[in-house]
Amino acid sequence: MTPSFFHLTRVYLALTSVLLLSFNSNAQMTSTLENLNNTGSEFFVGRDLGRPLVTVNLLSGVTRPGVYHVPMKTTLPQLIAYAGGTTSNADTSSITLRRTDLQKYKVLRYDLDHTLTHDGEMPSIEDKDLISIPQQASMDTTLRWVALIAGLASISLSITMTNQILHHP
Repeated sequence: MTPSFFHLTRVYLALTSVLLLSFNSNAQMTSTLENLNNTGSEFFVGRDLGRPLVTVNLLSGVTRPGVYHVPMKTTLPQLIAYAGGTTSNADTSSITLRRTDLQKYKVLRYDLDHTLTHDGEMPSIEDKDLISIPQQASMDTTLRWVALIAGLASISLSITMTNQILHHP
């Protein structure tokens, strides 16, 4: 028994509809992902169902700085892990955390290196915290500054000596 023309037409229309719907869904998903990528670094992390999220700004010293929405009671090391870890020259011994406390700001400093190597409570993150992990000066940067200062001192000394020779024969 050969399929009828109407049967083949219905199958063709059904397949075409499925393909068009699939293409439209993929196009919408791609458009949504592109919009997310254009809005900056904002991340929703953690899978603790039932725990409300707090918003934290991680400004520097990590692979992916940005705005993070993390579960309450997330610790500072967990937040750093969510952000892809620290950069190679991050100074985790002097982390600055700015916290709003009853309409006032408090600046807290943490030595995460000390906390990780000794018994102590891990600092917890609270809503609207601003966290900055400073960058240590690398040896390349230090050497560049030393070379620049030495060059400027050499030029200054040369000008001084030239002026003395010209004005005092």
